[in-house]
Amino acid sequence: MHVNRSSCRERAVETLASRTGGLELPVSTLSGGNQQKVVVVKWLSFDTNVLLLSDPAKGVDVGAKADLYEYIVERIKEGDMSVILYASDNEELVEYCDRVVIVYEGRIVAVLEGEEITVDKIIESSMNINDDRNIAASYQGQDGTENSSN
Repeated sequence: MHVNRSSCRERAVETLASRTGGLELPVSTLSGGNQQKVVVVKWLSFDTNVLLLSDPAKGVDVGAKADLYEYIVERIKEGDMSVILYASDNEELVEYCDRVVIVYEGRIVAVLEGEEITVDKIIESSMNINDDRNIAASYQGQDGTENSSN
């Protein structure tokens, strides 16, 4: 896959409204938040089916965070791309995810979908507090192997 780096920089500036002082500046001279935006735009410009993003909005100011996620969602809607998102901010997971998988000590302990995705349920599942909403048994057997009944 070939990506035109100049095109990526222009797209980052145009789409995400980065204040770079000009397209001729090296990315290394940008603020951390603007550098993060450039990296995300670069990766989203590849023709891929699945993209793993790890805290894509980390270091991005609050106003630009919404722009960044809006751009990510637009790219997903434009093509056949899925994004696996790791975010340390639970509110980002609630806002942007269709499904949240909670892993505790290397095992899936909960899968939250739709209205189930709340900050409280993410925290509860992350702490492995067992109750009726913990559905790990339907996804994994006690020995950690995947349950073939699903």
